[in-house]
Amino acid sequence: MITLSANNLSKWRDHHCVLDSVSFSLSSGECLWVQGDNGAGKTSLLRILTGLSQADEGEIYWTETAVDAHSHDYRANMHYVSHRSSLVPHLTVHETIDLLFPLLGATASSDIELLLEDVGLSRQLGQSVATLSAGQQQRLGLLRLLARNKPLWILDEPQSHLDLSGQAWLQKLLSDHVQNNGLLIVVSHSVAMNLPNLHNLVLENHAE
Repeated sequence: MITLSANNLSKWRDHHCVLDSVSFSLSSGECLWVQGDNGAGKTSLLRILTGLSQADEGEIYWTETAVDAHSHDYRANMHYVSHRSSLVPHLTVHETIDLLFPLLGATASSDIELLLEDVGLSRQLGQSVATLSAGQQQRLGLLRLLARNKPLWILDEPQSHLDLSGQAWLQKLLSDHVQNNGLLIVVSHSVAMNLPNLHNLVLENHAE
């Protein structure tokens, strides 16, 4: 069983506490939904969990092994998707999928068609990414989660710009990952989705 735990993570910036003693524990098949007002430390927690920043206090353990700047195994098993799109605007949807498909393990055009139909982009195959709506770009960007078989998904505002059908698709994607013994962490302003084995973590704003 894979486990991820955080013990008393704290972060200070300019003598101000931006993250105060945050702890949690997840095992395979569980998810954590992190919420909090602006300034509550959601971004700081994300940066620490993804290795973009170091906590000033506290520890992270990946399957009971302490995580530090040299923990290749932890990062190799993690997939982080930011709320900022990293798609290439001038590429078409088809070209974007082609870049992912060697990683997805699919080679037939029928596989591409099925995937795009599932994500609701089958009619946009020849369109450039720049012409897609914000919600369509979000769906296309989230497909990278399927590109590699990594157990830990960390998502920043994955519901952004998604309509009701997009949110239903996302909920199924995330539920399937958890039910397949994946670990999931979502940081969001939105109310938590109905996901299996869900834990909630609400961060408090420590601004004076």
